[in-house]
Amino acid sequence: MNYSILSKILDASPDMYLIIDGNGVLIDFKPSPNFEPALPPGEFLGKTIGQVLPEELAKTGLLRTREVLDTGKECLLEYSLPIDGKLNFYEARLTLFDEKQVLVIIRDVTDKKRSMEAAKALIDASTDWFFLLDRQGYILSINQSAADIFGKRREQMEGTLYWDHLSPEKARYRKERMEEILKTGKPTSLVDLSDDRVFEASLNPVAEPGGPVHLVAYFIKDITDQVKAEKDRIESEARHRRLFDSNPVPMYVYDTSTLIILDANEAMVDIYGFTLEELTSMTITEICPLEDASKVMENVTDLRSGQVHFGLWRYMKRDGSVIDVEITSGDFPYMNRPARLVLCQDVTEKAAMEKELAASEVKFRSIVESSPMGIHMYRLDAEERLIFSGANSTADRILGIDHHRLTGLTIQEAFPGLENTEIINRYREVCLSGNPWYSEQVDYRDGRISGAFEVHAFKTGYRSMSVWFLDITEKKKTMAAITESEEKFRTAFITSPDSVNINRLEDGKYVDINEGFSQITGYTREEVMGRTSIELGIWVDPQDREKFADGLKQKGYVNNLESKFRAKDGSILEGLMSAKLLNLKQEPHILSITRDITELKKAEEALIKSEEQLRASLGEKEILLKEIHHRVKNNLQVISGLLDLQAHHINDPMGREIYKESQNRVITMALIHEELYQSVNLGQVDFDDYIRNLCENLMISYGADRKQINLDISTEKTSMVVDTAIPCGLIINELMTNALKHAFPDKRKGTISLSFRQLKNKNYMLTVSDNGIGMPGKVDINKTTSLGMQLITVLVGQLGGTLKLNRREGTSFTIKFKEYHEAGSVLY
Repeated sequence: MNYSILSKILDASPDMYLIIDGNGVLIDFKPSPNFEPALPPGEFLGKTIGQVLPEELAKTGLLRTREVLDTGKECLLEYSLPIDGKLNFYEARLTLFDEKQVLVIIRDVTDKKRSMEAAKALIDASTDWFFLLDRQGYILSINQSAADIFGKRREQMEGTLYWDHLSPEKARYRKERMEEILKTGKPTSLVDLSDDRVFEASLNPVAEPGGPVHLVAYFIKDITDQVKAEKDRIESEARHRRLFDSNPVPMYVYDTSTLIILDANEAMVDIYGFTLEELTSMTITEICPLEDASKVMENVTDLRSGQVHFGLWRYMKRDGSVIDVEITSGDFPYMNRPARLVLCQDVTEKAAMEKELAASEVKFRSIVESSPMGIHMYRLDAEERLIFSGANSTADRILGIDHHRLTGLTIQEAFPGLENTEIINRYREVCLSGNPWYSEQVDYRDGRISGAFEVHAFKTGYRSMSVWFLDITEKKKTMAAITESEEKFRTAFITSPDSVNINRLEDGKYVDINEGFSQITGYTREEVMGRTSIELGIWVDPQDREKFADGLKQKGYVNNLESKFRAKDGSILEGLMSAKLLNLKQEPHILSITRDITELKKAEEALIKSEEQLRASLGEKEILLKEIHHRVKNNLQVISGLLDLQAHHINDPMGREIYKESQNRVITMALIHEELYQSVNLGQVDFDDYIRNLCENLMISYGADRKQINLDISTEKTSMVVDTAIPCGLIINELMTNALKHAFPDKRKGTISLSFRQLKNKNYMLTVSDNGIGMPGKVDINKTTSLGMQLITVLVGQLGGTLKLNRREGTSFTIKFKEYHEAGSVLY
């Protein structure tokens, strides 16, 4: 084809063409009709492209021109120029015209470019791979996910031939499929195997409305997981069949139209006694008792809506026995027939699992809803102002504001605290360049919002971006607290009077010691660093070292291990060791603290020796005190005997009675000393045994007939100091004596009851009662001339107690008192 014919063809084209030589000189130029100028107006012919184009664009155009002349391969150049205040986009295809000249065909792709930008933002955000190729196979657009396959940036791949990045075999196969699409205009797909991954490529024709296909869009998706899932599904069905056959829970499948049982597992056959042939010839009403048939039919009618059913039913075995079963049933496609699967089992475990699953789903939704990342979205308007365009709910929660009210405002209006900061310029740069920006900490304060934030900014589309942020205010405080804690630890480490050392767990070598270590052991820091305690000979007893190692291995720590250790001068010291495993710089170490207890051990030994001497002395005193109680008891018994002898020389019965009462009072006190003599605790009387012995002595002393007078004693196991026991015993003596002498005249039968117990407030309550004739109403116990009653009143007052008399149904005395100590008898 000669030049004139080619010129006519190019003149008829809606595109603009240039012819350029290797030096960038414009040999020919044709601005087509209805084509907005892509070059500044002026005389172009004979000038270089550097004289008529912007400097950067001219350099790139000259570089591509020389590449075409050198290689003979055509290439694609995309660029933009401001026209009438608006940015227009152009696509220049450079192809070899002759040995020294290159033909450049320029097309205005502004409308296409702008329409593609919105789609490109979505495609860029996709993890699938995307290519847009022209009819020759040049890459017009590619997302970064696809460029990552080839280990390149998207800018390096756009404008190059797709086939040049593939192996010859793959390039040939892909070209054939692309030619088929261009020819038929129909989409196609293919599967590609690469190592252990499976990819599905979808090739889609792109045509102008009513025109031929001129572009092909590749969408490539990694379907390895889908293939694996399908394989797992097939294997799962096989497992389900095996599970059905071998499951120990009885299961069967029935036709929902005919109610005939279609299949049953071995457990159903074994437990119910029917053969599989018998079961598959029965309906579900025939395995239920006859009286339940109508109920089954009602339920089946409801179940035809397809819901899952849980319920308690009665089933009948082959031998006629009826059992209760809990069933779960649900729709179950069986050989292309409408069916239901029925499990006859206890569903308690399943219900628990479903409850746990529901709780897990709630927890998952809660985690998603409380995600810590907030999102702000911005767009650049024509004046390159950042306009706030939206936020997620997490952003509302983090900042505590309603972002909906900010939509449409400039960033300065929405967030005044960012005014005059570098951040606005950073955001604007992200929108324009597409380069992401990250800041570990951005401090913000505007009266509504205050805090520190970790910020990530990304371009999301044409002149738009999103900002992901996390509130790290508390994190900063925590890090400051950790730093402060480390400083405190270091101060404590250095200033501790105890020996503190840190050793590597792997080899036991010292990595740090404090001043206390040097003062106690005598070793300097230079002498121990990089060495082990075994090398220094610090351990005296190998068994102590084994206990130390075993404690760390089993529990991760050692507490208060007593051991001997050797100082630098050879002296043997006693130590109390504690240790714990910890990580320092991602490496396990042992922190050990040893307190020198040598002097303390010596003091303990002296104390033990002193205690032994004191214990021996106390033993001698206890023996002496028991002997005293024994002698006091003997002396009181001698006094009692003397009173008894003297009573025999008195003819007056009343006089003898006075002597007898005095004798009983002396015996009452003697019994106290006898209890103390026999007691392990010389300071406490076993009052339970004492009361019983005292009452028995009184019954014998007054010759009480057990057939006439019954004695009912109710007491608790109580120990009491002697200062309380003696007056309390004398009170019991007087009350029992009064009942034995006066309650049952003329051999009248009755019961004397005695109750003694300790109350919640640590006071005591004593009750002595009888069901005899009762005390005359005219007798006032506070004004009586009776020595016994006067003695009771005095003793109750001594104990700080209260006395209450009840004359109904006999006589009852109730005394409440607290434990009494004579001054100087007890250490308070």
